[in-house]
Amino acid sequence: MVAAKISYTNKDKLGFSPEEAVSASKYLNFKTPDKPDSVVSFLKDHGFTDRQILNVVKKVPSLIVSDPKRTLLPKIEFSRTLGFSQDTVTTILSASPTLFKSSVDNCLVPALNLLRTMIPEEQALMTSLKSCIRLLTHDLKVNWEPNIQLLRETGVPESNIVYLLKYQPRAFLYDRDKFRKLVEKVKELEVDRKHVSFVIVLKAMRMGRLTWEKKMEIFKNAGMSEDEVLESFRKYPWLMMISQEKLVRLLDFLVNKMGLESSILLRRPQLSSFSLEKRIIPRCVVYKALVERGLVKEDGSLLLHILNATEHKFLQKFVKCHGELAPILLKIYQNSQEVGFSQLS
Repeated sequence: MVAAKISYTNKDKLGFSPEEAVSASKYLNFKTPDKPDSVVSFLKDHGFTDRQILNVVKKVPSLIVSDPKRTLLPKIEFSRTLGFSQDTVTTILSASPTLFKSSVDNCLVPALNLLRTMIPEEQALMTSLKSCIRLLTHDLKVNWEPNIQLLRETGVPESNIVYLLKYQPRAFLYDRDKFRKLVEKVKELEVDRKHVSFVIVLKAMRMGRLTWEKKMEIFKNAGMSEDEVLESFRKYPWLMMISQEKLVRLLDFLVNKMGLESSILLRRPQLSSFSLEKRIIPRCVVYKALVERGLVKEDGSLLLHILNATEHKFLQKFVKCHGELAPILLKIYQNSQEVGFSQLS
């Protein structure tokens, strides 16, 4: 088959391994290498890397035999009219190459106009599209509009709907029945639907049931009940949005390394949003150094104050205020940001 032959002989140009070449070629049947070569050259001329071109062809193999000026160029130009940089254009189009198959006039522009009615602020709209450019390739009247209407009927303020559209637009592409069930689950948690936490909880609960159960099990193994976790989750939904790995490491560090109670993460759930390597561990190292030098007493409340302080306040109040020791403490702090989790082992 000619397609397979072309893919093998040009695998360096396309970035295919032999296995990937066979996979892509089974969808295609062309007589000469002219078209695929022209498509690859065209995409490279417009800033796409070999890896991005590979991703485009793997996801939509038929694009490799398309007419670049008729099929590819209009979508690239359309994306640039949105105000995206070349790097952003190539990133979003290679991640969602189905956009290349959509009509600018009949699909992309109407979808964009509809989005603008909901997100009139241009920068917020760009944030939403950068997060999920696939919004423009869907029939927004099938799920998107009904899901937005459901939130309105539920009593969610328009500003909070726009917040979710801006930061988690994929949520609105959910099947309308699944989305309705999701909303019902959030209502069962008795989250204030007038507060932005309602849509954040909605976002958090989009995770799969198995993932949710595994995170809940981590808390239970640390001695917390499901009711306690849910209570904290209602107040600070981001708690359940961190990865399982970070949750395990965070609890291990705070409880086993720093001697805090296992319930600390439920009482101070905002700790879950801090970086272990760049904030929590380095500040704990400084705290230990202060205790060892007799500059502060060992106190869990003080430690929490240190962790919660802004960077400027932390440096001013716990590092730079200690005269001749200040450069030493600063060095300890900076070094610990590089050393990581083993620093207090």
